[in-house]
Amino acid sequence: MDEVKEEAIRQAENSGIIFIDEIDKVATSGSGKSGGPD
Repeated sequence: MDEVKEEAIRQAENSGIIFIDEIDKVATSGSGKSGGPD
């Protein structure tokens, strides 16, 4: 997961645009919890 964060920071610094979608579901996918409906 650290590699993902580092790559996101690198891309944000290079392009200046950040798109984050469904991050709650990605972050909690390993813990058995799920996000609500969008």
